[in-house]
Amino acid sequence: MEKKIENTNRTAISRKAERILLMVTLVWGTTFGIMKMLLETFPPMGLLTWRFGLAAVIFLAVFHRRLAGIFARRTLLHGTLLGVLLYISYALQTLGLDKTSSSRSGFITALYVAITPLLQIALTRRLPRPHVAVGVIVVLLGLWGLTAPGGELSGLIEPWRDGGFGVGDLLTLGCAVIFAVYILVLDRVARDGAIFPLTAIQLSIVTMLSLAHTLLTEPWRSPATAISWVQFLFLAIFATVFSTYAQTRYQRDTTPTRAAAIYTMESVFAAIFAVLALNEHLGPVAIAGGALIVAGLLTIELPNRE
Repeated sequence: MEKKIENTNRTAISRKAERILLMVTLVWGTTFGIMKMLLETFPPMGLLTWRFGLAAVIFLAVFHRRLAGIFARRTLLHGTLLGVLLYISYALQTLGLDKTSSSRSGFITALYVAITPLLQIALTRRLPRPHVAVGVIVVLLGLWGLTAPGGELSGLIEPWRDGGFGVGDLLTLGCAVIFAVYILVLDRVARDGAIFPLTAIQLSIVTMLSLAHTLLTEPWRSPATAISWVQFLFLAIFATVFSTYAQTRYQRDTTPTRAAAIYTMESVFAAIFAVLALNEHLGPVAIAGGALIVAGLLTIELPNRE
């Protein structure tokens, strides 16, 4: 009887964690559309400066009591390295988003799930497991369909036409590659458990590099309307501070397999939000391509997580 109650409680805890992680993934998905809206009036690096600047201030205010050891040499070194990689990744993503659709950006960014095991294979010099090879092929087919000009069948055989794979898509793909490197580095340096100090350093580094980039290359802009302030606060509070805490706190209460499946929905939420809020159009081939990307990511990720 006690064992049954314990299993019931564990199931309830897991379901609660999974609902919260799904909420986090939904928030992540909406950020592509919100950033696309802000890019209409904000230069890319200025947008990153405000987003991460506000997030850093709020994170430090909320979690200042959990930052013991933040000035340790090892923590500062690791946090700075992670911050630089995160800055490059977000800079490429934001510059790319300025030149492509938010739905494409969401799907292409998600390719880091496929790129990460490929980088691991390059480092270990081992052939990929069969399911990884199959998943990568499916993802590449999905990317071909997603970026087909016009989202139509004719675009598959003429990908060079206007509306095909462009500069914005290439920059976003670069973001996915750098983020895959970031994940591999994070896996090595975050094993000492200094999650909150490392996060605080990363947010600060991204803010400082984005600010320097802005001052050197862009006119300075500040949020001028209530809507833009709400959008920036959403990105800072929910997409950065809340999601960081929730992922750290609740992912341990479910299985890695279930978490991976939930995170894969980020690109789907990004596409749905883009269609509903930005009136972006996805042709039938593009929709099929997005579905193939999700299927390929699940093929790669789930057996590994098991």
